[in-house]
Amino acid sequence: MRVPPNLHLVLRVDGRAFTSLTDRLGFEKPYDRRFADAMASTAARLVKDAGLGAVMAYTFSDEINLLIPRDRVPFAGRVEKLVSVSASCASAYLVKELRERGVDTGEETISFDSRCIPLRTDEVPGYMAWRQAEAWRNHVNSYGYWALRKKGLGPREAAERLKGMKAHDVHELLYSEFGINLGRTPVWQRRGMVAYKVVVPVRGVLRRRVTVDRHPPFFDDPEGERLVLSLVEKGYVDIDGWEGVMKRDQRAGAG
Repeated sequence: MRVPPNLHLVLRVDGRAFTSLTDRLGFEKPYDRRFADAMASTAARLVKDAGLGAVMAYTFSDEINLLIPRDRVPFAGRVEKLVSVSASCASAYLVKELRERGVDTGEETISFDSRCIPLRTDEVPGYMAWRQAEAWRNHVNSYGYWALRKKGLGPREAAERLKGMKAHDVHELLYSEFGINLGRTPVWQRRGMVAYKVVVPVRGVLRRRVTVDRHPPFFDDPEGERLVLSLVEKGYVDIDGWEGVMKRDQRAGAG
C-alpha cells in the first residue's frame, strides 16, 4: 500500500502503554518536565535526523504528529516502511533523550505505533487544530484526575467523579477545591509543543535548523494557520517567522 502522491502526509506516532510506563519510571503527575522535554527533543530529531522528509512535528502527551509535504514523502510512499521507520526511530530517540535527562529506563521496553494520515493542503491546519484541541482536553482531564488522586481518591473513584463532566465543570472543580487555574498552567501543557525548520543567519549566511517552540500559536488562528501552510509550501519558516517565535517566547517566559 502506498500514500496517494497528490496528498500531504501526517505520520501520527503514539506511545504504547505509556500510562503504566510513566508510573513505573516514577514520573510526576499530571506532567513531568523531563518526559515532556524528552518528547520535544524526540520530535525535533524526527524532523532533523530520521530521513522521513518531515518539516514539522507537533507533540503533546505521548503523541507526535509528523508533517511531510507530498513532494518530500520518502520510500516511494510505502506505508509499511513509513510506519515502521517512524515508530522505531521515535523509540530509539526517546530512550536516548530520557537517559540524557537522568531517567534510568533499565529493562523497560519503550515503543510506539504509527499510522499514515493523507491530507489535502486545506486540511492540514484543521488536522493540527484538532490534535491541539485534544491536547487541551488531555490537559483538563489529567489535572482533574490527578488532583482527585492526590486528594486520596482511588483510580476508579477519581474517574467516576469526572465522568460526564464538561471541561468548564472540571475547570471550576479544580479552581474551587484545589486553587488550580488551568488558564495559568505552562503554555506547553495546554497547547503542546512544535518542532519545525527555520532559516537563521549564521555568520552572515542563512542556515536551516530545527527549533522547538514551547509556546505555539493556536492552529485554528491566522498565525497558526500561516505557520502550518508555510511549512507545507516551503518546508521552513523564514526569518520573520523565527523572530515571531523568539518574541513570543520572551513574552511567555520559561513556562
